[in-house]
Amino acid sequence: MSSLLMQAAALTGASPAQLKLIGLMFLSLPLSCVFPYLPADPSLAPHLFAALPSVVFLCLVLDLKHGFVQLLASSVLSWLIVKLGVKYKMGQAMPWTIFAFTMGHLIVNHTIRHFNQTGIEVIEITGSQMVLVMKLISFAWSVHDGQVADSVLDPTQRASKIQDVPGLIPFLGYCFYYPSILAGPAFTFASYKSFTSRALFAKELANTTQGQTVETSIIPPGRRRKAAKRCLTGIVYLAIYSMYSTKLSYFKLLDPAFKDNSFAYRFAFMNVAGFIVRTKYYAVWCIAESACILSGLGYNPATKKYDASRNVRIRSIELAPNFKILFDSWNMNTNVWLRECIYKRVTKPGKKPGFKSTQITFITSALWHGINPCYLLTFVLGGFYQSVGRSLRKLVRPFFLPPAFSPTVPVPSSSTTSTPSSTTSSSRPSFIPPPQTPQKWIYDLLGIAATQAGINFIVTPFCVLDVGRSFAAWGSVGYYGIWAVLVPMALLNLGGAKWLSKEIKKRDARAGKGGREEERKMEEERVRWEKSQEEKRVKRGEGVASLGMDVEELAKEEAGAKKVPGKEL
Repeated sequence: MSSLLMQAAALTGASPAQLKLIGLMFLSLPLSCVFPYLPADPSLAPHLFAALPSVVFLCLVLDLKHGFVQLLASSVLSWLIVKLGVKYKMGQAMPWTIFAFTMGHLIVNHTIRHFNQTGIEVIEITGSQMVLVMKLISFAWSVHDGQVADSVLDPTQRASKIQDVPGLIPFLGYCFYYPSILAGPAFTFASYKSFTSRALFAKELANTTQGQTVETSIIPPGRRRKAAKRCLTGIVYLAIYSMYSTKLSYFKLLDPAFKDNSFAYRFAFMNVAGFIVRTKYYAVWCIAESACILSGLGYNPATKKYDASRNVRIRSIELAPNFKILFDSWNMNTNVWLRECIYKRVTKPGKKPGFKSTQITFITSALWHGINPCYLLTFVLGGFYQSVGRSLRKLVRPFFLPPAFSPTVPVPSSSTTSTPSSTTSSSRPSFIPPPQTPQKWIYDLLGIAATQAGINFIVTPFCVLDVGRSFAAWGSVGYYGIWAVLVPMALLNLGGAKWLSKEIKKRDARAGKGGREEERKMEEERVRWEKSQEEKRVKRGEGVASLGMDVEELAKEEAGAKKVPGKEL
């Protein structure tokens, strides 16, 4: 068996441990087909079936017995702390204790890995522990939310709250749910409980049968087709990574002979290498998602699709016109965790998240990934890119749109009146996007190119994991990514921002004098459309990005979301 693994490793360029990991993820697929036929909660069968394969995966196949014991101990201790926290009414001290305990444990293991110089090709326990930490902290906050009044909770918190601490077996089933134990995604206990009890499906089907009795064991159709599609997508990207990860690696940038090539070649090579690196994550996340879909956990009642377990939106990443869309589409469930369990929680009630919330969340995200300073290099530079992108969108984008589409033009009051005979559907506004003028097409295409060039430069330290070699790789392409962010920052801070703002106001004032009421109405429609798109993203479970935690405020700023009197946006 070991000789076969070695031969396969030599053929694919992956390590034997990585091949085992991929094999286990594929094994999760047929196992997940069993879930719909298990008795529903309160039977212990679904919880035992969720956890036992993870024991086999970690202890027998990956030979991580010591690591599994750590995860088990961390889970049981967290459960006991939560029980005591509820009994003795510890309030927020309980989830923050869980945060300190689980994150501290993870940082210790990250430190051991770092100083032992464990290579990225080695599979050890921190990968599974990162997923578990998200679940444990999320669970603690959900229990906390179940002990307070609904009036102090937002809709997301009310939906995920837990009023009674579950038994140990269901809790361990949640912690060690095998389709997500190796590479995620993480999810709330409320989602897991709704899945194992079949309430997730019964509620949705009951809404479509007009009062007819619905068997709670029925799962909405389409999961096999959707799972097959996502699995095939993962296989395609896995094949791309296996064929080209060695030939088109960031480490090639460190070859002294590489500098002999033209800048155009070096620039293109770095951007192709960035795409090849992403295919590894696309493959793993798509295969893990397909297992969640087959089990039924991937069903999303809000969209009536199997997209609740999606962790990446590949098209949105590869064609992202700005960093907000790119970051929101990457590692989406981690983004949601950061928003719900860190970003919102460090903000005092009644106040908006600000600099403090952003920085604490940023540090948490960096430490969650590891203690290597290269992670900080990537995150800090990514934060600068998002900040500059935000400014350029506000100050440059309006010049590529008709004047009435500028966010600085006030949205007029709606003159539309509703009649008693109006139906809900007919009263809904017809949303339209900003007009795709030739100038707007140019802006979007430039945005896509700039975003791709930027992200492929930013992630270099994340892939190389050595500070000196990271700067050497950046130097091989003339540090273009650093200049691309520093020059706009300097120009904007040296008066460029004020000048652009004045020019936008002049431009809008000239347009306003013409009484372009039709375009002003189109602006109102645009605001509504962008607002609707943001609401859809929230329903899909997409949260703020781990590289810049002020994205919620950015979304409002970008949409220019102002409520129109007499209408609900």
